[in-house]
Amino acid sequence: MQNIYRYFFSMLKDTFSGKYQELPKGTIAAIICTLLYIFSPIDIIPDLLPVVGLVDDAAMVALCIPFVSKDVEAYKRWRDNTKK
Repeated sequence: MQNIYRYFFSMLKDTFSGKYQELPKGTIAAIICTLLYIFSPIDIIPDLLPVVGLVDDAAMVALCIPFVSKDVEAYKRWRDNTKK
């Protein structure tokens, strides 16, 4: 799980710079939708409620991580092979 966090932002950077072109569009959509939901003022549970308001945001992140983790592992393999 630690590798996910280590390579996640590098994967996004290389994807948007055009170096890495193998990231599925569904994964990009999942990341964007998760970020939009987290930063949106409209939530299922309003963020103004202490602690409870952040539960739905945390749930969205928890749903996105397993979906993205396979692609991060694929990026890690690509990056390791590219460096050789």
